[in-house]
Amino acid sequence: MPKLTRQQVLDSIVAKSDQLNAADITGGPITVTITGAEYGDIKQPWILPITGGHQPWRPCKGMRRIMVAEWGDDPNDYSGKRVTLHRVEDVLYSGQEVGGVEILAMSGLKAPKKFSVRVNRGKTKTVEVQPLTPSTPDTPSEIVDVPAEPTAEDKADIATMTAEIVAAQSLEVMKAIKFAVEKKSQAVRDALRGPFMQRQAELKAPENMDSEPE
Repeated sequence: MPKLTRQQVLDSIVAKSDQLNAADITGGPITVTITGAEYGDIKQPWILPITGGHQPWRPCKGMRRIMVAEWGDDPNDYSGKRVTLHRVEDVLYSGQEVGGVEILAMSGLKAPKKFSVRVNRGKTKTVEVQPLTPSTPDTPSEIVDVPAEPTAEDKADIATMTAEIVAAQSLEVMKAIKFAVEKKSQAVRDALRGPFMQRQAELKAPENMDSEPE
């Protein structure tokens, strides 16, 4: 029997998701640079690609409010900004503590600053954010994802589903496509992410709002 490798151990505990999860940073805080800003959906409107080989970060409303307070409300300015993120245990989902990702430090601050963050209805907490010094290096992910080489079947799926994405005329159709894409291989999901986000943004543009589902 082959020996279990360290990489196989790490691969076995990574959260199966398209976003950075609290479970991904149980080993301690990570420092990353934001490389862009994309729109997700109503529940998680911000998708922030980050450095280090980590999955994109989808900040909760409390963290979004902190960033807007310090960096402004123009997402074009977020690229190049840096944050140190850490796991917190007091994030609830359906009444259960599931853990969450919060800002520990951020670029642009000149001194530590406290923010009031809403936890749930009628309850808030104080989050203290530290200044992030430029000399702090980014933290690479211990889970190194090697891009998968698309198979012949993958390439056929990519071609077919790209055409479906381009032809989509409503957000309801896009939801159905997203559901189908999530069942495909990692190579297919990686290839379709860009076209999907672009078409979704086009359908959410003001001139297309009349076609959105109520």
